[in-house]
Amino acid sequence: MEQTSLSSGYGTPEFYCNLFADILADVQHDIPGSGTAILQGFVMAIDSWADYHKQEHLAFEELRENLLNG
Repeated sequence: MEQTSLSSGYGTPEFYCNLFADILADVQHDIPGSGTAILQGFVMAIDSWADYHKQEHLAFEELRENLLNG
């Protein structure tokens, strides 16, 4: 696998392939559940980012309301 860097086409499929390859390298045949833990961590990361963006959206709505209603 190539080393991931900003010069390796940030945002391209190849860039993300290299990132995912690093994560997949942590799947261990002698550690049961390591693959499941990776998938659970991915779902947790999605949930965390979704919650962050929901909170940011609420902050912008509040700002907008304050601006429009004084």
